[in-house]
Parts: sequence; structure tokens; C-alpha cells
Amino acid sequence: ELGQDIVTESRGGASDGNITAAAGCPTVDGLGTVGGAIHSPDEWVLRRSLVDRAALTAIVIRRFFRS
Repeated sequence: ELGQDIVTESRGGASDGNITAAAGCPTVDGLGTVGGAIHSPDEWVLRRSLVDRAALTAIVIRRFFRS
């Protein structure tokens, strides 16, 4: 709907999604903004990604509650 590419990735880190993914459940995680240097003093965000990610999150929620 938004013309964004959605890809499957495996990454390190810690979130509640680790529990569901380990149980074999499809898990959506990482709908945050585009940026870099996460969790460091040099962390940054691409401001124009805020609108795209908010729209993507809204679509995911809408589709979840339709099913």
C-alpha cells in the first residue's frame, strides 16, 4: 500500500519479540524509525522516516484487527 519493501531479517538484540519468534510464531518487530548508531551517544534518526513508519504501523494494526 505504501510502496515500501518489507524484508525478513535476523538480528541480535533483546525484545519481547525474541520470545514469540523462538516459539515459532510470526513476529513483527522493528517498526521504528530509520536511523543509526542505536543506543549510543551518537544515535540519530532520519526525520522523514517518521511519517512512513507511522503509516506502516497503522496499516499493520488495521490488518491485524481485520483478521
